[in-house]
Amino acid sequence: MGGGFHKTGNVWNSYLSKWNGTSWDSLPENVNGIVYGLETINNSLYVFGNFDSVGTIAADRIAIWDGIIWSVLPPLPASGQVTEIIEYQGEIYVGGNMEAQNGNNMTSIAKFNGTNWEAVGTGFVGGLANVIDFEIYNGELYIAGEWTAGVGGNVGNNIARWDGTTMRDVGGGSSGVTSAIWDLEVHNGKLYAGGYFTSMDSISALRLAVWNGSQWCATNDDFYSIVREIAFYQDTMYIGSGNNVINGDTVADLIKWVGGTFGDTCGAVVGINNPVPETQHSVLIYPNPNNGIFTLVIDGIGKDETQINVLDVAGKLVLNNTVITSNTETRVPIDAMNLAKGVYVIQVKNNTFNSNIKFIKQ
Repeated sequence: MGGGFHKTGNVWNSYLSKWNGTSWDSLPENVNGIVYGLETINNSLYVFGNFDSVGTIAADRIAIWDGIIWSVLPPLPASGQVTEIIEYQGEIYVGGNMEAQNGNNMTSIAKFNGTNWEAVGTGFVGGLANVIDFEIYNGELYIAGEWTAGVGGNVGNNIARWDGTTMRDVGGGSSGVTSAIWDLEVHNGKLYAGGYFTSMDSISALRLAVWNGSQWCATNDDFYSIVREIAFYQDTMYIGSGNNVINGDTVADLIKWVGGTFGDTCGAVVGINNPVPETQHSVLIYPNPNNGIFTLVIDGIGKDETQINVLDVAGKLVLNNTVITSNTETRVPIDAMNLAKGVYVIQVKNNTFNSNIKFIKQ
């Protein structure tokens, strides 16, 4: 386990600790700075983070533990943080918020060929450019993070794929006010992407989307907050987030899919009888529950005069408003401070759309 800690259990062991089956234990020697991640490659444990030594050995942000001794790679000729690492086609790829040195194109991404560090294409540049995650899918290395297509030769918007020679776009990539992709996960022949985006290419997909090898697809679920981690355990999907609202309901930081086989618009949704809508849309409330002051987020319902009605549990109209929604996202501040505590329903409707969403005033 790696991180920024200085003690695990009763053992003082900064930044790196191991579990021996009974208790936490320290390694013979340790790194001298924060560990961002661990990755097993060729039966060795790669440790990466913000450190420059392991024990008495100089280690430029990466150290390798084989179970007995430490080894290191040559210094990485790019400044900044290394926050992800993977092995692809026999080479070690690293990503992060990195800046190239002397024009070597190792911005945000680089690879080690066994002897030297090399650029991967022209890298990914820009003020916020950052590689956050790697995943191998259909024989290609998929690279996710935050960058803008076309800037400095960047390929793709926040996601690209690399076959060892050529960098290519992935269906147009993600978009939104903040459109970074934080995590990629492969399951049952599809690539799942989570982040803070609102769409993939022209498909409305709030924070979670699926790539089937040729197109992006939505999951018909609306996440208000960022999707940071995706994992599948015993064929069940788990998502790590924070302060999230999903389909209008407030949920915990760690959630799992409980509706049977997980579906998306790429194919039939097994276990759910509702048809997939031709147009993806969303209505969200944040925060929920709330004290009566909250924001209604309406996305993808088109430019139209839209009625917003607040109903109590008896169906009585207690608040109403009319707004002009846009083709993208419309945020409507709601003041329900004068309402009594309890459960209410907001009805959002126009000429082509009608949806109800619940909120709780505390």
